[in-house]
Amino acid sequence: MNRKMTMKRHVNKILFAAVLACTFFWCAVPTHAQCTLASTGVGGGCGSGATTVTVNLGPTIANTAYIDNGNALLPFANQFTTPTPSSGSITVTALGSFISSPAAANWGLAIYTDSSGAPGSLVSGCSTFSSSTPSTGANTLAPGTCTLSGATNYWIAFVTASNTQNQLLTTGSTSTTTCPNSSFGTSFVNSPIASFTSAVSWPSTWPSATGGQPCHPNYVTLQYNTTATYTIISSGMAECTMGNVTCTFDIAPTGGGHGLIVGTGLVDIAGTFSLSSVTDSASDTISARGSCSSHITSNNLAMCFASTDRVTSGATSLTLNGSISSGCLIHIAFAEVEGTAASSSFDKSDYDTSTQSSPFTSGNTATTTQANEILFGLAVNGTGSSGVFTAGGSWTLIEQLDDTVAQTTALFMKAVSSTGAYNLSGSYNSTGGNLPALATFK
Repeated sequence: MNRKMTMKRHVNKILFAAVLACTFFWCAVPTHAQCTLASTGVGGGCGSGATTVTVNLGPTIANTAYIDNGNALLPFANQFTTPTPSSGSITVTALGSFISSPAAANWGLAIYTDSSGAPGSLVSGCSTFSSSTPSTGANTLAPGTCTLSGATNYWIAFVTASNTQNQLLTTGSTSTTTCPNSSFGTSFVNSPIASFTSAVSWPSTWPSATGGQPCHPNYVTLQYNTTATYTIISSGMAECTMGNVTCTFDIAPTGGGHGLIVGTGLVDIAGTFSLSSVTDSASDTISARGSCSSHITSNNLAMCFASTDRVTSGATSLTLNGSISSGCLIHIAFAEVEGTAASSSFDKSDYDTSTQSSPFTSGNTATTTQANEILFGLAVNGTGSSGVFTAGGSWTLIEQLDDTVAQTTALFMKAVSSTGAYNLSGSYNSTGGNLPALATFK
């Protein structure tokens, strides 16, 4: 498996962006009343009446500069966990992956059960096959009748018959044990399959499952009923090396009428850092919030949140626009959200200016404007000590990336149902200082 560099652009929906430079964001547990957070449905106890939502699960972002090639007939799989529907079943409408240098070759995606943290058996009706040349970026295939159980772990796998039909990655790390979305698990790879000529070429059981090259992003699109006030439609995390101008990521196409939360961490910033805007391939602009560029710690950590109330449907890339006095490794996390206000959705934020040992708690935001809000927290540990973040209190960890080189970054969330001053809390199981921040949205 060989890596090379390329560049691409993608579009996004409504965005809430948080940029961290050499930092780690985390959310502290407030003492206020909160809604229930269950799977991708946030605040399940706060809504009234079920609605049908379409969500993407699994890694849904890819670095346009990281490519893995030479993987003919070598399947890669990512773990995901299904939500708990308020009623009815979960229906899979599409399976997706990110491709660079498209080639005319057989390729496909399929879903496997989980067997003790590894891919198990092929799920009936959930395998796909295509002999058509895919496009550059996110590609999807529709399965037949594919239904899944709620609150259950599964694996989504991708395979191509071509050594030149390259797959984009979420990081440039060579580690075989870490992947951006810790809740989705390590990528798994097996010995090459003999051939791939149709959907029935997928093995009925995943042979010789072993941890392999991490961060091959595959995702599943599904529909289910929920009564949640807020729903995470899509989320993911990736890294890049940002110069003085832009950093671009491919993402799963956005839907309409949603907000998108993005968090990024920057490492080894020397001097000044400024985030001018976040844009997507649909020309949406996501504005920085809360004077984020002024918060740079003495050990060169920084962070920023940005947001827009509504973003164009069908965006396929996300670009950070800013300036740094020297090169910097960036982690970016995002969460597309249904349920945020159509205007003036950003409410309050808090940026810490010094790192803390573990466990950590951020400062408090100003009192929130309304009772029902969704909170996002970011935390970064920029010491290069590999580790894992854990959410504190009622916070939920939704994304985490340990690049095993410079930093670990995590994205947290929770829904609340009363006004108050909120903070972010959590812990990190390795050495070094942790820098947190959070923002609230109506």
